[in-house]
Amino acid sequence: MLAQTAQNGSSRTGKPADRSLSPHDVIEILGSHERFLEGKRGGVRADLSLSSLEGFDLRGVNLSNAKLAGAGLRCCHLESATLAGADLFGADLRSAHLVNVNFTSADLKGAMLRGADLTGANLTKADLREGTLYTSGSTGEIEQNSADNTGFDAHRAVLRQADLSGTKLSESAITQTDLRGAILRNVDFSDADLSGSNLANADLTGCNLSNANLSGCNLRGADLTGATIENCDFTDADLNEAQTEGLDFSSANIEGANLTRSFSSLAPDIQQRLSNHYAWMESFGAEGERAVLNGVDLSHVDLSNVDLSAADLSNATLLGTRLSGSLLVMADLSNADLSNAVLDGVDLSGANMKSAGFQGAMMRSANLGPADIRDRDGSSTGRTWPANLLEADLSDADLTEASLVQANLGGAKFDGANLMRADLSEANLKDTSLTGAITDDAKLPNG
Repeated sequence: MLAQTAQNGSSRTGKPADRSLSPHDVIEILGSHERFLEGKRGGVRADLSLSSLEGFDLRGVNLSNAKLAGAGLRCCHLESATLAGADLFGADLRSAHLVNVNFTSADLKGAMLRGADLTGANLTKADLREGTLYTSGSTGEIEQNSADNTGFDAHRAVLRQADLSGTKLSESAITQTDLRGAILRNVDFSDADLSGSNLANADLTGCNLSNANLSGCNLRGADLTGATIENCDFTDADLNEAQTEGLDFSSANIEGANLTRSFSSLAPDIQQRLSNHYAWMESFGAEGERAVLNGVDLSHVDLSNVDLSAADLSNATLLGTRLSGSLLVMADLSNADLSNAVLDGVDLSGANMKSAGFQGAMMRSANLGPADIRDRDGSSTGRTWPANLLEADLSDADLTEASLVQANLGGAKFDGANLMRADLSEANLKDTSLTGAITDDAKLPNG
């Protein structure tokens, strides 16, 4: 009899009999199990634990709730079989043909699945966590049959709401797979290929996604808290509303990814500082207080159409942040990183952007001209304050129809930038680099 001896990192022990079964034996067991499932007299639940069934053709069989712990099912043909609720603890399914198999709520802890074809398989609520099967050998010694999930292959499989917590799936191929709502806590997906899979609302907390391929994945609402994403490929992935707080995307490939975070995803103290600033602006300083957000990470946050005028965002990280239509008049963005940010129609008049990085940013129709200096009552003093972009990097930025009138662009880089129809009248271009920039119909200081 097999017995589970641990809850975490599960293990079982047992003493196998001679379980080499003939086709006749298997047919009888299947017939008796069918009567068991139908509630007919004489039916007995199939117990194929530790049986050797390698290479058997079991296509379309119904082994729901059957006992298959430690069974040898290597290279078996199980296409379209039903194994819902089956006990497959420590079973050997390597190179098995599992196309369209129903594993709903099956216990697959410790099952060996290297090279198995799970195309179209349904593992909804299945348990694929680690487990170890111990058996007594011919001389009575205890032998360990450890799990080997490395190299797990699943293409277009259904693993919706499956619990794979703690599973080692490094170098696995799990492409175009339905993993919606799956529990994937602390799974090792290093070097795995998950491209095109649906991971919406999946729990990926603590996962190792180093060097993993998640290109084209749907990760909407997924929880990636504490995940390791070094060199992870998120190309064209949808990370909208995903929990990504504290993740370092510096080495990850996020080209074409939808990584926008909502205001509510920010830390509570940052939310409060922003809210206080909005009140400060609306009340002309009578309520709230100016936002001091120097060094804060606001990457990929949607801050479109907000008023951050006069805010201190020096040294802040705003990678891919959406600021379209926002007001940043006289704001301090010195040394801030706004690479790939969306700043279409933003008002940066009079802002300090010294040494800021705008590489690849979208700044179409943005206002980087002079700000009108007003007194405490909001009346114009007749004086202006030019925007400062001294030594800023705007390489490959799109500044189509942007206004840079009177801006200090000394030492700034516009290499490869699009300045078509931009207005640079009276701007300081001393030591400014325009290598490869598009300046068609642009108004230059001497033009």
